[in-house]
Amino acid sequence: MKIWMKRLLFGSLFVLLFVNIVHAADFRNLNWGMSMMEVKNSEIAKLLDESDSSLSYQDIIAEMDCTIEYKFYKEQLIDATYLFENPHIDRNFYIRDFKKLKDILTQKYGNSNKQTNKVNVGEGDLVINLNYISDWSTPETEIQLFLLGDNAKISLKIYYSSVEINKLREVESEQNLLENF
Repeated sequence: MKIWMKRLLFGSLFVLLFVNIVHAADFRNLNWGMSMMEVKNSEIAKLLDESDSSLSYQDIIAEMDCTIEYKFYKEQLIDATYLFENPHIDRNFYIRDFKKLKDILTQKYGNSNKQTNKVNVGEGDLVINLNYISDWSTPETEIQLFLLGDNAKISLKIYYSSVEINKLREVESEQNLLENF
């Protein structure tokens, strides 16, 4: 093989490797804007449900059972959510789970941009309202960790969304509002 062809081949391989290293996945092994079929071909968790605009999978994350929900807009992946499904009798265990997930996210993304910790307690130490929220961001992704609830139901989830696609959706929504006014 001629030397210029070797250099071209080596240069092309280097560029491909560099591009793959520089652009890490946005969520799990996926990137925002992928099609539903690309997500289905890449996701290894157990598929639970599928609709025209969403996919749901079952997996274990941080030693906790969870559902992973993928949402699509105009056939592009726009957000994903981990919904943790670990019922606890002692409500303090939900706070422990929140702190565990927050520590993992802090290790990955650094300190949170903003956090809210509110607990409203009624008579007899009965929790009336619980709001723990922390968020992080990367250039491509907004990440929010939620522990929300009241006496009836407590929800623990991590929400990931595309910064770019959400901006486009906001502009489109504003244009539709103006056109329909």
